[in-house]
Amino acid sequence: MTGVCLHLGAALIASFATPNIALEYTHSMYDVPVREHYRVTSSALILERYESTTAVLEYYGMNPLPLTPYPEVRFIADEIGRHALVWGAERLELARYGAAMRLRPCTVSAQTTDLETQPLELLEGLVP
Repeated sequence: MTGVCLHLGAALIASFATPNIALEYTHSMYDVPVREHYRVTSSALILERYESTTAVLEYYGMNPLPLTPYPEVRFIADEIGRHALVWGAERLELARYGAAMRLRPCTVSAQTTDLETQPLELLEGLVP
């Protein structure tokens, strides 16, 4: 099944068997919630909906929303942005990792969401 893989540095740390995923965070300049909704294809993440205030939408030039396919989405998960992934009824908080992360489409045979149970010390060596 096509899904999403989460990478910390070069290491694959989680995969999600889902056709849709959202990245939530707090906008650093406006200090308001943002939610980016992506549709997952075999080769790209397509930003289908962007939720936030009018000011943030104008800041990013997201009105109207360009339906651009992204081969991956990169972000820094930290305490300021309070990043989280949301799919279906599931939510995965990422802020505690304080590291560069990537979301990519991938083939998922079995969902892995062990990220919350892995001690941060085990992942620290993966950050470039």
